[in-house]
Amino acid sequence: VKVRLLQNRCDGFFFKWDKRNNEIENAKGTWNQGDLLTARVTHIKPDVFKVDVTVEDITDYEQREIIDQDPRLVAKSEDFRELRGLGKVVVTQKQGLDAAASIRGRRIIRHDNYKEISHSAAMAYLESPSIPIGEVLFRPSTSHQGHYICMIKIKQGNRANSDWVKQFVFQEAKSKFTQQAAQQNTLGNAKMVYKLPGEPEEFDELDQIKAMIVEPYMKYLTDFTNFEKYQGGNVEQVKNLVVATKLSSTSKHVAYFLTLDERKPMGGAAVLLWAGKRDQSGKYAVIEEPVHITHRGFKLWNAGPFKSVNRLIQWYVKEYRDSSVPS
Repeated sequence: VKVRLLQNRCDGFFFKWDKRNNEIENAKGTWNQGDLLTARVTHIKPDVFKVDVTVEDITDYEQREIIDQDPRLVAKSEDFRELRGLGKVVVTQKQGLDAAASIRGRRIIRHDNYKEISHSAAMAYLESPSIPIGEVLFRPSTSHQGHYICMIKIKQGNRANSDWVKQFVFQEAKSKFTQQAAQQNTLGNAKMVYKLPGEPEEFDELDQIKAMIVEPYMKYLTDFTNFEKYQGGNVEQVKNLVVATKLSSTSKHVAYFLTLDERKPMGGAAVLLWAGKRDQSGKYAVIEEPVHITHRGFKLWNAGPFKSVNRLIQWYVKEYRDSSVPS
């Protein structure tokens, strides 16, 4: 959350950042009254106008991904009489106390596919053969507060690997307060609005994420795996198949094969393997190109998204030949 510093004292430290998320040089530990700081609120004492702001116990992952990249304020017993962005805490009214209490926990998310479980528990749930391909599970991030994970089962698998599950992160972009919530000054009735990092759309409901993100993604994944040149298996097996492919030594055509990249976690990554001319040993040279399957289509390098595998291949063959690579 963002809180504005009201008193000219701070027990802790923080870093100042500019709007481009770059640390301001020589600004560590310096601040002025009225500064807007990013922090985690862990405890609020509305009866004495006190709030504790700190980071929780952190894992190595959190240290690497959150603290090192985006340091948070660490402060104790500051006097924050107004929590900007969260609404005023009115300590003389019961609804004010309720509002303060609601800040400490997550907002209630009501959806059949939303579960307050860990990553391992979610994998165990999706692993069951009774859970169909394409099933979606929403869960909170255990390391990024205010972030949520959408997990898609893209094929049957087990917890020994994770290539059968596709994941993406979305976050709570803001809250839309109803008129009643604004009048009562409560936060529990606030409507959440979700957003994917780097994407323009905002989603009022998790079902919108399913309809606009998950379902198109599954369609493109199905189109990819149903393509006539899709070989299945893992990348190395298909690469060996490509090397052993019998093509005429005078052929000017490029042979291409498709497979999912099972070397990368969370699946969904795809690989286009191309066999060019034979090398001096008589084997075909294999070119491996990663294809990214998204809800908008197929992307290769910075090109796309292409709405079909055919369009992707047609574009690549043209680029391949125009770049004077032997074919």
